[in-house]
Formats: sequence, structure tokens, C-alpha cells
Amino acid sequence: MQDELSPVLAAVKEADVTVLAAPIYQEYVNGDMKCLLDRFFSYLGTDHFQRLEAGETDLPTRLGQGKCAVMILSQGQPETLYPYLADSLNAVLRETGFTHVHIVRCCRLNSAKDSRSRPDLFDRLASLAKEIRASRRSDFREC
Repeated sequence: MQDELSPVLAAVKEADVTVLAAPIYQEYVNGDMKCLLDRFFSYLGTDHFQRLEAGETDLPTRLGQGKCAVMILSQGQPETLYPYLADSLNAVLRETGFTHVHIVRCCRLNSAKDSRSRPDLFDRLASLAKEIRASRRSDFREC
């Protein structure tokens, strides 16, 4: 399918690291992010489900090797709500070919001003960025 999202999917395929961010509404990512994740289905090989049924576990995808995804989630609710969310998104991203997945939940944020009073979140994201950059190959490039 060729549409307005095609260049985005191509850029994700080219990038070493893809950073996604979404608010949590009704216990899951918002509709726009869900639509994007659904389109990641196109990274699966045409024989993906046949190979899965045959018991294969190391399934190739069109995404390429060694890709990293960072999913930043914001929600007004505390950390104790929606504990299954990180596992669900981790499974979706790994299934479509991301080898390294980092889910960062930024909880108790109800507005942009709430994030300004949470330097711990910025510190956590900066630390994760340094960790990812250090683990990537020396010819790392930003897309």
C-alpha cells in the first residue's frame, strides 16, 4: 500500500533507532499510534505465520537486523495502572522485527506543565539515550 505513511515506514526501516511517543487513553496507546503499529505489520515476511506455525522462533522481518525502538508513553494515571501495557507493546515491536525495545512510562502527567516539574523523567530519558548510543555501532547516524 502506498500512502502518506509510506515515507515514514521507509524511514523507520532505514533508522538504527526509532523513537515513538504516545499518550495512553483507555488503557492503550492513542488511535494514531495504534494505526502506526498496525502498519508495522508490513515488516513481517509473507511466510511469517506459516513459519511460526512450523515452530520456528528466529523469524526474519523486512525491518533488518539490530533495530532499536524506544516507546515513550505518557499517562495521567499512576504506574500501578495498566501493568500489562509495556509487555503488550514490547511484544508488538519485537514481533515486527525490533531487536532492542525500551518502554519508558511517564506516569502522573496530565499536562505539559506536569512534565516540567519532573526532572527525573528527563534524566531517565537522557540516561537511556546515552546507553543506546554507547551500544550502537561506531557509524551510528541519526535519521
